[in-house]
Amino acid sequence: MHKLSAIQSIPMPLEQARTSIGARRFVILDGAFDEDLAMQVYLKANDGLPTWYPLVVDTPYAELYKVSPCLVECEDHPHLLDYAAAMLNQLDAGCVLWLEDHVQPDQAAAHCRSLLSVRDERNQQRMFRFFEPRWLEPLFAVMSPEEALDFLGPFSAMAWRNEHGWRQVTRLVPWNGVTKAPGWFWLDDERQAQLAQARLPLIAAQLSGDYRPHHPAATEARVLEALVEADQWGFDDLASQERWLRLDLQRSEEFFRSEHARQILTRQDLAKGEKLDALEQTIA
Repeated sequence: MHKLSAIQSIPMPLEQARTSIGARRFVILDGAFDEDLAMQVYLKANDGLPTWYPLVVDTPYAELYKVSPCLVECEDHPHLLDYAAAMLNQLDAGCVLWLEDHVQPDQAAAHCRSLLSVRDERNQQRMFRFFEPRWLEPLFAVMSPEEALDFLGPFSAMAWRNEHGWRQVTRLVPWNGVTKAPGWFWLDDERQAQLAQARLPLIAAQLSGDYRPHHPAATEARVLEALVEADQWGFDDLASQERWLRLDLQRSEEFFRSEHARQILTRQDLAKGEKLDALEQTIA
C-alpha cells in the first residue's frame, strides 16, 4: 500500500477552493522576505485575530525573531490568502500546507519547529530551512517513504513552486500523532550531495527554457547531461554550470571529452573559474 503520493503538478493552491486533502490551509512564510510580516499578518487577518506561529520561538534561533519563518493559517482569511499568494508567487517565500482534520494548530507548529534543526555527521544541530521551495522536491526525492511521512507530520499535503511550476505531495495514510524531538532529521555531507544531484533536473528545466529559443539543441535531456558532467568535474555552482552549458551548446557534445579539454580540466595549477576561462578561449 502506498503511503505517499507521487509529486504532481497543480494549479496555484491558494487560488483554489478547499479540497478533500485537508480542511485548513496554512502557509509557511519566510520573514526574511518581508520585515513587516508580523504587521501584515495582523492587518490582513479577519478582526485582527490571526492563527500564526513565529517558528523560531522556543528554539536556539530565537534571536532571529524579526526574520523568523512563520506558520500562518489562511483559511477563511481572504486578505491573508491574497498576501500569502503574492509572497509565494512573486518571491518564492515559502510553501503551502494542509492540516489534517482534528489536529490542533499548536501541534502543527511544534512539528515545524522539530524540523528547524537538523543533525549532521558530527551529531551537531544546525538550522534547517526545510520550507525553501527550491529544495522540497529534491528532499522528497532522497527521503525514504517513512521519513517523508515523518517530514509531513500532521499535514495532509504540502505544495511549493519551483522550475516546474506548482508541485504537491499528499499523505495517503493518517498521521500517527507523534511529534518528534528537534534534530530528528539527518542531513550529513552525503545527503547534501544527494540533494544537489536531485536538484540538477530542476536546474536543467530552467536553463532549457532559457536557452532553447536560441539553441534548439538545448533540450532538457541535453542540458541535464551537461550539468551532470559539469558536476562530475567539480563545477557545482550555478554560474559555472551555466558557463559549461554554453560551451557544450557551442561545440559538439564530445568537446569536453577531447584530449585538449581534459588537459585543461585536470590541471592542478588552475582554479575552477580559470579552467572555464581556458576552455572558452579555445572557441573564441
